[in-house]
Amino acid sequence: MLWAGFVYSREIVIEYGAVKDTIGRGVSGDSGFMILESVMVAVLAAVSGVGGGEQAARAGHAEFNPWEDTARYELTYRVGSSFLGETAGRLRMWIPLPRTNTHQRLVRYDVDSPVGFAELTDDYGNRMLYLEPTPGEATDVLVQMYVERKVATPPVLNSAAKGFDDPAMYLGATSQIPLGGVIGALSRKVSAGISDPSRRIRAFYDHVVSNMRYSKTGTGWGKGDAVRACSAKYGNCTDFHSLLMGLSRSQGIASRFTIGFPVPSEKTEGRITGYHCWAEVFDKATGWIPVDASEAFKSGKPDAYFGTLPSDRVAFSVGRDLTLNPPQSDGPINFFVYPYAERDGHAVSNVPWSLGFKRVVGED
Repeated sequence: MLWAGFVYSREIVIEYGAVKDTIGRGVSGDSGFMILESVMVAVLAAVSGVGGGEQAARAGHAEFNPWEDTARYELTYRVGSSFLGETAGRLRMWIPLPRTNTHQRLVRYDVDSPVGFAELTDDYGNRMLYLEPTPGEATDVLVQMYVERKVATPPVLNSAAKGFDDPAMYLGATSQIPLGGVIGALSRKVSAGISDPSRRIRAFYDHVVSNMRYSKTGTGWGKGDAVRACSAKYGNCTDFHSLLMGLSRSQGIASRFTIGFPVPSEKTEGRITGYHCWAEVFDKATGWIPVDASEAFKSGKPDAYFGTLPSDRVAFSVGRDLTLNPPQSDGPINFFVYPYAERDGHAVSNVPWSLGFKRVVGED
């Protein structure tokens, strides 16, 4: 068992403001990972927006406009333990955490877990908790997250984009998004006669919004299979944006997939039952452009969702065909927004989870 004798852990991460630190004590485990054990402390009051005394902030009853207002969310992510069973064997589990980027920051998070855990990051900057649960353990893992989300608009262009914003990371094919064949042919057809890359990006977006239909009927939807989306012409948000990425990348235009959860702007608290995803396309003239083609279709407002995204969402991870950290044994995963677990090197199906939200009001 990893981290023998370590039975309870609670972590608090502070990302912004005068305090930028992880409160806790690091203990080296047998695998070389860092275990973070910490307790609640008064320094939480230093967190801007939703820290300290704001933890009990009143629900956001004031009129909220996600196209104009910054949102502050308290998310409660619970991973059930029923899948553990009594069978002996090595269990491994990864739980995604919200990203911090230009449009969003993870202010802090707390973890209640029956076993030790480590916070790790993959090659795309996706943050996650890694645990090795005990078979027969009856205690769920509870992650309380505090996130601030701004209205997303294209950032000021940084021509020397580095790290996780480097466009070169987001140009290749994936298992569900080939760049040749019907995708390449469609990309050439849609962009025929358009030499300006900025106009090509908009042409690809308009094509997806005009030719795809949002529907979850039948089979095959939801995998982000760009070839299927091209022929079936319907699917969910994953299918919309896989086709958009295939069209863009086929022309050497970087695009990246972002997945997270939608937060209903008309409610101040409730339960979230499924993911939402969107994309960003890199324009050398302006930088990364956020787009949401599926919401553009559903709302009938394609202009609104091109270059601007409302704050009614929380981003968790970027990329497709992901290798987690530490690497999972059962091959890359299509995307990472739900808990992922393996038993003796094989993926566990339908790990139980639930996600609750509360929109809170606090001073900047």
